[in-house]
Amino acid sequence: MSKITFYLVSFYFFLATSFLSAYDATPPCFKEIERTFFNTRTILLALQYFQNDYSFQGAWDPFQRALVGKNSLISGRMRTYAKKMKPSPLEKPFDHKGAVNLLRVVTREFFMEAMKKYQPVIERDWDATFNYIFDTELERINACIAK
Repeated sequence: MSKITFYLVSFYFFLATSFLSAYDATPPCFKEIERTFFNTRTILLALQYFQNDYSFQGAWDPFQRALVGKNSLISGRMRTYAKKMKPSPLEKPFDHKGAVNLLRVVTREFFMEAMKKYQPVIERDWDATFNYIFDTELERINACIAK
């Protein structure tokens, strides 16, 4: 009887650790960054910084509203992409560097979609404008990772 109990306990332990190793291990602070990555203040600062004679200021408001609206989609797209990665940076153990790189990819995609639609600054400044926004958010990201 004790041999059977040993095997059952071993099997149960194996199953439990298998399931635990494949769960989303994203820290709550990182999930908060996903939900609030694009914010009006940072977007408008970036647009002001890169404005020139060819900037279309009338597109700034719809552009920033579109980006802020994308915040609710960031987490879902990150998890979709992470599932295709081996190993997933969001699963246990949480890979900070991989998660930040994935966040950059996903937020850049949403940013470029909005840029193509509203074109608030000329195309040659799109990457620099995104980098300004991402680099501004790096302070929050690094503070989260340091916890």
